[in-house]
Formats: sequence, structure tokens, C-alpha cells
Amino acid sequence: MRADAEAAGGLEESEREELCQLREESRQLRGENTEIEMERDALMRSVVLWEMEATR
Repeated sequence: MRADAEAAGGLEESEREELCQLREESRQLRGENTEIEMERDALMRSVVLWEMEATR
């Protein structure tokens, strides 16, 4: 059946399902990455402000 799917230029059902799952996981991970980057930026700004206060 795989040869038939390749000959037709398509994917088997299980491959389509896996592709959809991987795309969803990738979307979720990009969202988590964005959130972590924002948290990192906020922490970096906090450290800068703390250092400025400490050196006064």
C-alpha cells in the first residue's frame, strides 16, 4: 500500500495523522518558547534594575 501512496504522490492515513500530530506539537512548542522568551526578558530587565539600584 505504501508504494501506491508514493506513486500517487500522497501519504498513507497513518502518515497524515502523524504529520498532523507533529504540526500541533510544533505549534504548542513555539507558543511555549515565546512565553519562556518573554519571561527571560522580564528577568533580565529585573536584574538590570536591581544592579542599578545596588550600585547607587
